[in-house]
Amino acid sequence: MHVYKYSVFILIFVKDLFLVNVHRRKMIYNWTIHVYLLILLIVCIHGNPRDSNCLKRYCSCSRKKLRTSCFSLTYIPNIPEYSETLELTNNKFSNINLTLFRNISGNHIRILIFGNNSIKTITSDAFVTLNHLERLQISVETDLDISGISKSFNSLNKSLIDVLRFEGNDWNLLPSNIFDPLTGSNLSKMSLNGNNLANVDTAVFRPFYRVKKVYCRKNKVVNIIIDEVGFRTVEHLDLTSNNIHSIPNFCNEEKSLAPRLRVLTLNDNALRFLEPISFKCLDRLEELLLDSNRFTSLANNVFTYLTNLKRLAINTANRLTSLSPSVFNSSSLEKLQFAQNGFIFDKCRHGVAYERYDVDTIFRFLPNLVDLDLTKNFLPDKMEFFHRMFSSLVKLHKLNLHSAS
Repeated sequence: MHVYKYSVFILIFVKDLFLVNVHRRKMIYNWTIHVYLLILLIVCIHGNPRDSNCLKRYCSCSRKKLRTSCFSLTYIPNIPEYSETLELTNNKFSNINLTLFRNISGNHIRILIFGNNSIKTITSDAFVTLNHLERLQISVETDLDISGISKSFNSLNKSLIDVLRFEGNDWNLLPSNIFDPLTGSNLSKMSLNGNNLANVDTAVFRPFYRVKKVYCRKNKVVNIIIDEVGFRTVEHLDLTSNNIHSIPNFCNEEKSLAPRLRVLTLNDNALRFLEPISFKCLDRLEELLLDSNRFTSLANNVFTYLTNLKRLAINTANRLTSLSPSVFNSSSLEKLQFAQNGFIFDKCRHGVAYERYDVDTIFRFLPNLVDLDLTKNFLPDKMEFFHRMFSSLVKLHKLNLHSAS
């Protein structure tokens, strides 16, 4: 930035040379060029004076990534002017307040990350000077008083804040009004990964009018209560690695409680049974991921209500022993991942394995399937049965049978 300033100064100076006689003009011009080159050399060697503000013993500064990371401190030092991301990990900040940010109040910090700093409280005025903040992450702060954090949201710039991540803080419960100060904000993404939440009431998300992605991975969630407002704009919901036994109710009579939901991830949960009504009111759902659950069987037409479903994943379902004849009944499905299940498709009797699946109908009702993954399953011994399984898949372009015996 300083090089540009000097360049403008030199150009203005050179322009003024045309007002003097030719001889003096040539002398001053040569002198000006030499001075400019000297300044350029100094800046290239020593850098921008503001850029040198990197406390290298405790901080790592990257101009390429526009990022500064600091550790083992009790205060926030001056940082390079180019820094847009500030990561603060393994420091000693028991109280986050306005004074803590005094050395960076002039920086345009867009991303602020706290991790394992022994934070206990955050004051209501903490983020007042961080006018450009778009993303805030507070992780592994197990001493943080969740009941008091809500007031600090008053100091965030609601028109800019886009992403909030509260991960690994050992939170057991979300106060119902925790996000009320952010009512009307432009937040689009919320992450609560790695906490100890057992119950989630989506009413907590009511203040957000534009949130599209909600992540609640690696908690202890058993129950999800979906109200009429909380998920009205959510498009992507990830509930991986919880203890969910049944699909949450997304319906209020015939009205969808998540009308824009496109991606639902329920990998690594405790799901045992699915029914057709399990996915009722999810008309826009395009991707459903159900890996690593506890299914022993899958009934007929369980995915029929998902009229826009494009991708279905049921991988590593090692307890699965039977598939009903029309379990995969979906005219919209384009990609089916049924891999690493060890499912037995062979040993058919008269063309039908009555106890496990129907060789003639298993994939019959997938007219638009393009991609099928059957990695690490057991396929029929006879080519006749093999042909009967796949003959109805007229649009199939990709078939993955890696390690399928």
